[in-house]
Amino acid sequence: KIDDRDSRIEYSSGWGNWGPQEGQYEKTEKYSNTVGDTAELYFYGTGVRVIGMKNTDCRTFDLYVDGELKKKDVSTTSSTCQRQQVLTEVTGFGQRDSQSKISCKTG
Repeated sequence: KIDDRDSRIEYSSGWGNWGPQEGQYEKTEKYSNTVGDTAELYFYGTGVRVIGMKNTDCRTFDLYVDGELKKKDVSTTSSTCQRQQVLTEVTGFGQRDSQSKISCKTG
């Protein structure tokens, strides 16, 4: 797992910090309500899994890997607050250096 405060993650300017709250990994979370905000991570591996919170006021996002749209309109909306949820994942590519990016959308 990689924490949201890991220096390898590059956030656009609209992201905020939320926490500490019970159930958060390492007691922090990032959030954005701004369409077009991005978070990018360069990593070495065979896949990427996005873990986060679902709640009534959460939005959707797109997931890109190496510049290619892999998951569109991933919902983070739920009728109750659910932390540490697997929101989406992309696996099965060969062990390699890759870039993942999430892009915030409307809810």
